[in-house]
Amino acid sequence: MVHGAVGASELPNTAKSDVPYVLKLESCCHTSCWPGQSIYFLAPSFPDKQRWVAVMESVVAGGRASREKAEADAKLLGNSLLKLEGDDRLDINCTLPLTDQIVLVGSEEGLYALNVIKNSLTHIPGLGSVFQIHIIKEQEKLLMIVG
Repeated sequence: MVHGAVGASELPNTAKSDVPYVLKLESCCHTSCWPGQSIYFLAPSFPDKQRWVAVMESVVAGGRASREKAEADAKLLGNSLLKLEGDDRLDINCTLPLTDQIVLVGSEEGLYALNVIKNSLTHIPGLGSVFQIHIIKEQEKLLMIVG
């Protein structure tokens, strides 16, 4: 968050004549386990402060919009897709949603296809450990780092 109005009580060791030129950038964690942090900036003039506040607010708003879009696009965000126990355990390195129904799972044990509707996991033979999976849409290719 960007705060253009900063009270003198927040900066007791700052000269009162400088306080009108101070702006605050506050970073809040999405979880409650870490406290927020604040950074104070001192602008050389009030018009400069207003420009800094306007630019920082637009950057924060742009970041918020792209984060909200990414969260809306991530249909699988926050949901448990698969629970592997006992002999079925996999050391998962990466996942890639291929369709609304199929998720590719790269693991130390190889490549798997997870059907999220049927909750079934199918091994795709022929590959060793799969570390990264990426689709190159322009070339209609699937790129993997395997080893």
